[in-house]
Amino acid sequence: MKVSGYGSIADVMKAYDSRKKQQAARDGKNVPPGADSLEISDRAREIKDLQAALRDIKDVREDLVGRVKKEIEAGAYRVDPGKIAEGMIGERLLDKRV
Repeated sequence: MKVSGYGSIADVMKAYDSRKKQQAARDGKNVPPGADSLEISDRAREIKDLQAALRDIKDVREDLVGRVKKEIEAGAYRVDPGKIAEGMIGERLLDKRV
């Protein structure tokens, strides 16, 4: 058999040894020969868990909305211009960083 496309017999042996190691790893995991496999890193698992936790967070804070509605209806809601200004400046600074 003629093998072409490799620089030397050493390259062919490295490829063969690599294939044997892959096969041995599959045998230990009961993976059929020629099957693709995927291993997810710990970081990817952590990201997946965080995404799931974020999906569980409600978009609207019902308790806060209810409290503010009651204050508005009672005429007791007061706007703090200082907090509004701080929020606007903070957003602007964040936009510059991003």
